Amino acid sequence: MEVPYEIGTYSWEDSGRSIEADAADPEELTKGKEYPAVPAGSELKIHFDDRPSSIEAGIWGNNEDHSQEVEDNKVMLPKKKGTYIYIIHAHWKEGEAVYAFRIETK
Repeated sequence: MEVPYEIGTYSWEDSGRSIEADAADPEELTKGKEYPAVPAGSELKIHFDDRPSSIEAGIWGNNEDHSQEVEDNKVMLPKKKGTYIYIIHAHWKEGEAVYAFRIETK
């Protein structure tokens, strides 16, 4: 199953040109979007066509993210049932981007 996501704030520099874009917080970005229901404690695999040099992921809550480094492109979802907003922060040599999605664990 593929989890739909929204791109948030990002910055990128390539061939002497750069761009920076700001976005709403993850809660606003994902508000009103459909989200999948998955078994609690599931493993989420993160895939990028252009592999980042590092990835952090975590749950967004109380206007904060609680991110941790991602190893082997895998994130364990909470074992507790509920709806969560996740953020993925990816870094490349050219820049970085934040992605957000909602997911329900059942």
